[in-house]
Amino acid sequence: MATLNSDLVAKKIRHRGLYAGKEQNVSGSIKVVAGQSIATTDLLQMVPLGENVRPIRYTIQWTPISGTPVLTNPVFDVGVKSISTTAFTSPDGTSYPALTTDADQLGASTTVAANTKTIIEVPRPVADSVSKYAPFYVTLTPKTSPFSVAGGDGLLTLEVTYLGEIRSDTPVYSEWNSQKVTGV
Repeated sequence: MATLNSDLVAKKIRHRGLYAGKEQNVSGSIKVVAGQSIATTDLLQMVPLGENVRPIRYTIQWTPISGTPVLTNPVFDVGVKSISTTAFTSPDGTSYPALTTDADQLGASTTVAANTKTIIEVPRPVADSVSKYAPFYVTLTPKTSPFSVAGGDGLLTLEVTYLGEIRSDTPVYSEWNSQKVTGV
């Protein structure tokens, strides 16, 4: 089992959003070269999200870079994997439990085709209106057989639309960088 990281995961930035409750997008890409095969046991870590955010939609896209790529078995499960195995505690003391890894938590059997976008809505969680768990990766896993490419290279991109963290309590930080900001 191999773990492949997108360009976004390599930057080690968890995305929580800048605007509370507003839709925001973030996308990660992995270059797949001609002749490369990704097994059903391989995990593609595509988008790191921070604590207390909820994905509401995702888009999978294949963009050819060179040649004329032919995709074989381009069907993926879209899941989640916790960044840490322990609970995450924010600076204000709020604790978020580690998320249970689930290969198809956000979507099962999502097909990607060359030069097209596949957009899938993520249903609202039953128990919570906002996800209350620690930072996690949104992942891709080939569904039933290995994904491979022949005849050219391309980018496999996963874009996640999520709601920015909603906080109804006071600011987390007690110090500000600007002397013009007060109220804490």
